[in-house]
Amino acid sequence: MNNLNNFFAVVVLYNKRIDESLTLDCLKDMQDIRIIVCDNSTKNYNNENLARKLNFSYISMGGNKGLSCAYNKAIDLLKSETGYVCLFDDDTKVTKEYFEMLKLAVKEEKKDIYLPFLYDNIGLLSPCKIKGIFVKRFKDKKSINKKNITGINSAMAVNLDIFKEGYRYNESYFLDCIDHDFIRTMKKKNKKIGILDVNLFQNFSGSSSLSKDSSLKRFKIFKKDFKLFCSENLFSRICSFFVIIKRLVRLSTQFKTLDFLFKK
Repeated sequence: MNNLNNFFAVVVLYNKRIDESLTLDCLKDMQDIRIIVCDNSTKNYNNENLARKLNFSYISMGGNKGLSCAYNKAIDLLKSETGYVCLFDDDTKVTKEYFEMLKLAVKEEKKDIYLPFLYDNIGLLSPCKIKGIFVKRFKDKKSINKKNITGINSAMAVNLDIFKEGYRYNESYFLDCIDHDFIRTMKKKNKKIGILDVNLFQNFSGSSSLSKDSSLKRFKIFKKDFKLFCSENLFSRICSFFVIIKRLVRLSTQFKTLDFLFKK
């Protein structure tokens, strides 16, 4: 019989030391949680040695291979395990209550996917709602509609049985829309999504603090990933064009230049 009380925490790092991660700092003293660090860093931060000292499992990606590749590497490491894998960004404040509520939820009503209430400096970030290709925030907890529900990767808990059935994250995605593509696929498979009654907080840093060159690089990643997410039908592809143009105009306004249009 599957032991559904096995919990595994996967944290993806990018150009950061393990001891600089808010998430890993929260997780390091938690009992009975196997912690897996997937390191997408392009420089040597001595994370392998740090992971060994903290008894974390460590996977070097050999450079920034993207989020979906990192997730698949972690899932491959857990292929003989049962239970739930909990995905985390490196800047989420994880509490013991999260795992306590997850354990209780699995015991009372087994779901395939669980989403906690995740907040950022604006408000409720996840769960969120999706209509077609458009993702928006729910106003508050009371307005959550499971029919249109989606959520972000961080703090999402997924039954490992889903991956034993053959699912792998689409490695054509580099960073954006991986979570919404996953949930969209799971809905088509009639997988059950549950909500954990626990509040978590994320130190979400938007693109407004990035330099012009970093913003352009970030835009190109979004453009590629979003076009893939919107490739299911003609209407979505048309809508994606206008979303991408809108974001490009916003960047051009922010930096008071149109050279975004001409850089390749």
